[in-house]
Parts: sequence; C-alpha cells; structure tokens
Amino acid sequence: MARLTDFGSQYVALAVGNVEDFIIDEFVFAFISGLDFRSPEPGDESIPTDGQIVHRSSLFRHGVVDDNRVTFSQMLDTDIGDFNFNWIGLVGNNQLVAFAYVPSTQKIKQLGSIEGLSLIHISEPTRQAEI
Repeated sequence: MARLTDFGSQYVALAVGNVEDFIIDEFVFAFISGLDFRSPEPGDESIPTDGQIVHRSSLFRHGVVDDNRVTFSQMLDTDIGDFNFNWIGLVGNNQLVAFAYVPSTQKIKQLGSIEGLSLIHISEPTRQAEI
C-alpha cells in the first residue's frame, strides 16, 4: 500500500469536489541504496535524485476503489530495463503525491530471443488526512 505525502494529503483535500484538478501523471521508479522497505514511510518524502531514478513513465491505468482509495497501475513491458528498484512514487504536476518502499526488484529487458520480465505495479494510496 502506498503512503500519501503531506503534499499529497493536501492535494487530495483540495481536489475533493473538483476532480478535474486532480492530476497524477507519472510513475517514478528509483533505487535508493541502503533503503529498508520495512522502514516507516515519512510524510515529508521527496522525489529521489536523478541519480537514484531508474525509470519514469506515464500511467497505464487508474480508477476509484472506494470513498477513501484510488488505484494507479503501471505495466513495465519486456522492452523496459535493465534496472533494480526499491522505491515507487506517484507524481502529479512535478510533485510527489504518494510513494511506497518495496523490496528490491530486478527488471530485466528482453534481449534478442531471450524474453524479458513483464511487471505490473499497482499503488492504492489511502487518504490519511482529515478531509
């Protein structure tokens, strides 16, 4: 489950009733050396540095789960890679809205006739702010 950043909580609160202004336009995958995916995820998290970011892409799908949850998915097809990641973020208007620490995952690209890995990641940020 992804955690909303402090900015993300405010962004969601302001968007209630004005959904057209709520934009999540990018998934960011990063590898942060020494990151423990079991560590508490702070509300003031920021987008990793360019040197830590291993892949950026627009959304594949999104939807509403219930009054408190939305879902965003990304498909990393076989032609994307090679990299490891342990951090996934959702970005809207160049601001980090939600993120998750994940176990280190290797993404391998297709090479010639050797098939690569297809991965699908789904983030379900849950509102944690008083709205």
